[in-house]
Amino acid sequence: MIYKGNEKIKSIYYGNQKIKEVYKGNQLVYSDKPVGYWIHKDTGVTTPIGLNEPFISGTTFNRPSWYIDALEIVVPEGIAVLNESFNGCDNLKIIRLPSTITTIGDLTFNQTPYLEGLYIKATVPPFLSSNLGANIGHIGNVKIYVPATSVNAYKTAPVWSNFSSIILSM
Repeated sequence: MIYKGNEKIKSIYYGNQKIKEVYKGNQLVYSDKPVGYWIHKDTGVTTPIGLNEPFISGTTFNRPSWYIDALEIVVPEGIAVLNESFNGCDNLKIIRLPSTITTIGDLTFNQTPYLEGLYIKATVPPFLSSNLGANIGHIGNVKIYVPATSVNAYKTAPVWSNFSSIILSM
């Protein structure tokens, strides 16, 4: 992200032409598209997640630093399907899902022992697999936050109803 003082730059122009992306070396530092990111557990460094795919699978983040170092993940708008996406993200505490999410598939949260919060912007409860995985957060610590107008819909939706006691309003 690019800042002017403490204010985030929303648009960049070269003459009359709007710039779509800016890179510093190989790292994306500005995009006019909504971009997700993950935050490193020790350094706090933010690494963007682009919109090259309409879904995120286990292979999307199949690199050692992702599994070991991600503390928080913000999935970008435009992503609709998750499947084995965060499997083995050992230090992950917070996941933020976009309003465009329609499916949370098998093993998406498998082996995420420190997961504390799942924030979902979707107003309609996405399809939720009954096989999310094992070792998901500490019992009693995980909370699911959804739009205030959708709490009841989530609490009564298939599979989501199993988690009704931990579904809360954002």
